[in-house]
Amino acid sequence: MELDPKGTGSLSIAEYLLFQLYSRNLINEEEFEEFSRHLDEEKIRQITKNLKISLLPYPFSLYERDTSEYIVPEITFRIVDGKIQVEIYESPFTSLQINQRYEQMLKSKKTPREIKRFLAEKYRNAQKFREAILRRKEYLRRIAEFIAEKQEKFLLGKSIYPVPVSQKEAARALSIPPSTLNRILKEKYADTPRGIYALRFFFKRGVRGAHFSLSQDELGDIIREIIESEDKRHPLSDEEIAAILNQRGIKIKRRTVAAKRKELGIPSSRERKERG
Repeated sequence: MELDPKGTGSLSIAEYLLFQLYSRNLINEEEFEEFSRHLDEEKIRQITKNLKISLLPYPFSLYERDTSEYIVPEITFRIVDGKIQVEIYESPFTSLQINQRYEQMLKSKKTPREIKRFLAEKYRNAQKFREAILRRKEYLRRIAEFIAEKQEKFLLGKSIYPVPVSQKEAARALSIPPSTLNRILKEKYADTPRGIYALRFFFKRGVRGAHFSLSQDELGDIIREIIESEDKRHPLSDEEIAAILNQRGIKIKRRTVAAKRKELGIPSSRERKERG
């Protein structure tokens, strides 16, 4: 029990709590033995709480590190009367106010010029910061409305896959610089009727045909389906899969098929070949 972390060899949490009292010289050895026979964990916690003594809950608690990541969706999509309704997370920074005392000092004729100059600079910076937050919120609202319009069928559960829309196409449609759009989408999430998704999920480049376009997820499913139905003794090469897709009107190159196959975790044709 004396080994670090102390109390590791305790037979129960109650014994561990008593051991902490013993190691702090708050109880002696005889009291430790006596209390361990008559007091349970709950009673010990209540006694130490009344005495305002803080104890560790279990031996390894000091060595734990909370690595949980919590997601707060910036956008919420709800279905109201069969339509998609958009809600934007209200950041507390949009309600920032300048301290009235500093505003009074800035306006007062008694305030020294140097202090006024300092306050004026800080005031301008605070205003710029607030304006940037509001501008970002407006961009986010426009992006959310764009997603609601483009991905309505997916959000309503009428389509398995989202409509393929690249960030470049979205930036052009929204009149937002591509770099700005990329920054806004980074590590942002949306709460949808179908679960929580990263905003980037809704902006993926698709594969276009003569009269249709496929999302990357749809393309992956088609490639998987082709491979699953192949002759296992003579598996299809990436070039042959590309040829099949081109025959179906899906313009695609061999290297794109190879990249998608690897992304799906499907081995090469040589590795898939069955002997017999």
